[in-house]
Amino acid sequence: MKTINPKLLLWLFVLSFLLVGCPEEDPIANTLPQTITITLTVDTILIRPDNLNASCSFKAVYSNDPSNPVSSSKGSLECFNIKNAKVGDIIVWKGEPKDENTVIDINSIKRENNSEIFNNKILVGKAPDSKNGKVVQAEIIADTKDKDDYKYEIEFNVKGSSTVYKIDPKIKVGSLRPQSGS
Repeated sequence: MKTINPKLLLWLFVLSFLLVGCPEEDPIANTLPQTITITLTVDTILIRPDNLNASCSFKAVYSNDPSNPVSSSKGSLECFNIKNAKVGDIIVWKGEPKDENTVIDINSIKRENNSEIFNNKILVGKAPDSKNGKVVQAEIIADTKDKDDYKYEIEFNVKGSSTVYKIDPKIKVGSLRPQSGS
């Protein structure tokens, strides 16, 4: 039985991404501020700095509909884009290992362009307790209307490892949510 060359698989993956591009997500209309939890899932056994797409994925869950994740990283981590956040929403970044015996620390979120949507250019991760990894939480204070999407770098590591990994996703922020009954 023939096996497929891993380099060929990688080439096919890259080619399929170039042909398909970044998928679009449908926005959710909601009047209440929400918490958007962005989970970075990491396969700690397969992780390599030169190919994070093969070992990591993003998923965003919205507090107004936690059973229906509306954003995921389909194909490319850098294409991951939260498009329906609003001023007043809270965003939480957390890490989740595929291997239950490890912990993922989200060390920081660093703004990479001029779209300022949080109070600080660098948001630092904090551990909620000794058993869980560091998380970052921030309230959105400004929109990206007539500006570039908020481009940021997420820095993370597997607890106990000195290797720091970096991914560059985006957030698009709309204006304030409409008031109920408007």
